[in-house]
Amino acid sequence: MNKKLQSSAAVVLCMACGVLGAVSLGGLIYIPQYVTDAVASSTRPDKDRDRDANRKPGPVIAFAGIKPGQKVAELMPGGGYFTRIFCQIVGRKGHLYTISMIPAVKRDPPPPDAGTVAATANPCTNISAESQSAADFKLPPDLDVVWTSENYHDLHNAFLGKPDMQAYDRVIFEALKPGGIFIVEDHAAADGSGARDTETLHRIDPELVKQEVTSVGFVLEASSELLHNADDPHDAKVFELKGRSDKFLFKFRKPKATQTAVTTTPPSPVSTPVTSSVAAAAATVTATATARLTGQKIVAQPGSADLLLQLTTTDGEVQIAVSRADLKNLAALASKYSQGK
Repeated sequence: MNKKLQSSAAVVLCMACGVLGAVSLGGLIYIPQYVTDAVASSTRPDKDRDRDANRKPGPVIAFAGIKPGQKVAELMPGGGYFTRIFCQIVGRKGHLYTISMIPAVKRDPPPPDAGTVAATANPCTNISAESQSAADFKLPPDLDVVWTSENYHDLHNAFLGKPDMQAYDRVIFEALKPGGIFIVEDHAAADGSGARDTETLHRIDPELVKQEVTSVGFVLEASSELLHNADDPHDAKVFELKGRSDKFLFKFRKPKATQTAVTTTPPSPVSTPVTSSVAAAAATVTATATARLTGQKIVAQPGSADLLLQLTTTDGEVQIAVSRADLKNLAALASKYSQGK
């Protein structure tokens, strides 16, 4: 982002600061350089790069918060698309565990998303790979992040044995450090469909995922619509859409102070749909006026026309997708706001 846009971004954040009563916001935070470097690595095969436009690895990983030195577990890594990025981000002081699920029922042919890591050259030496049955699922302790992308729905299918999802998610919860993160990204099914379409369309209702994961003690900290596709009617097999299916992206956190039994329901976090319109963006900022702003990010993928304004409040995270042109318009709006105070 050039200096002019940086100035515009700062004005927008000042507007948010004024509306929400925050005292200090600190500097702008972009996609970390270690994420940018990993995505741009020459060791990534062309087949991975061809998928970047749809999978948006830079913003998605920035949202997840994976960092150098962390211990990360990637569940059902498929062809290793994210594996080859994660291992470079966590680096020599970190470690990446990949866990593939052994089919309980042989399917011929297997679904395109059920494969193990392909034999593609990988310079990383910080990876431990293993295969397990979903029924006997286990993870190493003291993990910082557990990640699954486009495969959570498969755990509801016969070929993986339809494991007890509460038991499965509890293994993840127990393996994470207090404050650890569980990222779930998957293909969205129609509202209210539950697990109806997991076998046929390879989709799952986002609300079912929330219910299952939070039932073991996780808190939904944030959701992102980076991978949302409003043009997907949710009635086609995802493989027919060639990477353009509507996807949800959830960040669950294990509370730092955990209890052996959950007796109360934690407060629902702010979950505001992402919008690209200036008017709606301003309304979103104003609507969070009752929450205290504790942090902010502007996430920018190099070469992309879109930015993600992410405001962290005491109630959760609010995300606003804006184009660079809209950001300039928001800056003008902020200028008018400041002049009127």
